[in-house]
Amino acid sequence: MERLEVTKIIVGELSTNCYLIKSGREGVIIDPGAEGKLILRKVEELGITVKYVLNTHGHFDHIGANDFVRESTGAKIAIHEFDAESLGSSFRNSSLLIGWNLKLKPADILLKEGDILRFGSGSLTVLHTPGHTPGSVSFLVDNQVFSGDLIFAGSVGRTDLPGGSFEAMRDSLKRIKKLPSKTIIFPGHGPETSLENEIKSNPFLSEAGAYEE
Repeated sequence: MERLEVTKIIVGELSTNCYLIKSGREGVIIDPGAEGKLILRKVEELGITVKYVLNTHGHFDHIGANDFVRESTGAKIAIHEFDAESLGSSFRNSSLLIGWNLKLKPADILLKEGDILRFGSGSLTVLHTPGHTPGSVSFLVDNQVFSGDLIFAGSVGRTDLPGGSFEAMRDSLKRIKKLPSKTIIFPGHGPETSLENEIKSNPFLSEAGAYEE
């Protein structure tokens, strides 16, 4: 099996982490939030044939370059079915909060829990992890999880935007906590971390009580 190569590009005003995952010649882009030309330059540099553009959720800073990248590469856009309307709604994608009116074309693929997407000799599994938005997902690839705005190094995503839910966030964090402790977390913003480290130091995972069964 080809070794999966992960490349991070930080894009946009909110410093969103966009990830390129390559297996052989094929690959996927996770969260092309902005700066589509920059993303495509890196795609070309790495020699990736992009099969999928994957959104962890439907906020503007994670979807902004969807259409540009799709039109440039022919890749299919995939987002969870519960966040699909966010692509075409500036209210749902929260771009109105910064005075934008971002409206994008519909997705090609509507994701759901347990879906497996294959590229090259690699694959990823969709985990439905709502809380930040109703359709937030995490992508599990071997011992790595791309968590979007579910969990960050030392913190978690906000739940006060449209569709956010503290209760759903709590349940999703419980689920992530059950992954192997050596799992590497690639969040939607900020540095990479490990589940082991977050269980030790992140108050939202380490505190007894609210996040325990």
